[in-house]
Amino acid sequence: MAEAVTAAILADPEAFANAATTLVEAMGLELENMEKAINVLKQVRNFISGFVTGHAVIVNISNEKVNWHTYNDAAPIKWYTQFQSLMGPHCIVTVHSLGWGAMHTFVNNRGNGFLCQRDKVYVYDGKYLTMWFGIPAKE
Repeated sequence: MAEAVTAAILADPEAFANAATTLVEAMGLELENMEKAINVLKQVRNFISGFVTGHAVIVNISNEKVNWHTYNDAAPIKWYTQFQSLMGPHCIVTVHSLGWGAMHTFVNNRGNGFLCQRDKVYVYDGKYLTMWFGIPAKE
């Protein structure tokens, strides 16, 4: 059911724009540039049309530059990885690691990291990584 609703919203540009605006408002964010945040969220719709499965999408709505370090959830040591994704402020990037299933991704390879699922879209607000929606399977 949720996948059908997501597919319907993705198919309608106006509905997707409304969903992006609602997300930012619902998060209650105190963003310096709300318009930039909403605009980058609207770009997700076009970005995922050529999406590679097995990756997670991260949308940065903050003014921070971030280097994501991503590890398979089962990796016993999360010290260094070749799976790094550099993103600037108000950008979209994909993250992935070897294997399947869940992944842990770290901001600049520091802190506790965030648990990510493949084929999901996440929003980074400069402090937290929040899942927005799952990407419907392509037929």
